[in-house]
Amino acid sequence: MQWKSSRYNHFMATREGSGVLYNGRTGAILELSHNLFGAVSSALRPAGSPLPAQALSPQLLPHLAGGGFLVEETCDELALIEAQYQQERKRSQFLLTILPTFACNLVCEYCFVSKKHGIMSAEVQGSCFVLSSSTSLRTTVRA
Repeated sequence: MQWKSSRYNHFMATREGSGVLYNGRTGAILELSHNLFGAVSSALRPAGSPLPAQALSPQLLPHLAGGGFLVEETCDELALIEAQYQQERKRSQFLLTILPTFACNLVCEYCFVSKKHGIMSAEVQGSCFVLSSSTSLRTTVRA
């Protein structure tokens, strides 16, 4: 099997000379000794490059492949991310927050509406009700 380095690998050297390898697609983290970090980071750069034959020890390959640091040469990682996104999108809830007025007195530091004023028109309120009660949405209305 031919391997290539993942486009989503990140290399972080420590002060002691060892290093940490992180894969942004899988979330895998691998801590490596000084000697291994140098060898692995050299073999896996640049991103997406084919892995030269015998570049890494056979004992290390299953760990790198298992963490997604190495992928099959024909692997389209962007397509994998897109497929995962679509799968999660189908599984996740649709949340709807209706803000009929900006007249909140909580003054939360993080609030994005803190300096806005106004109220929702009756027409927009009616449209929100129609949307939220639509049979195409499985909703739980929380007050």
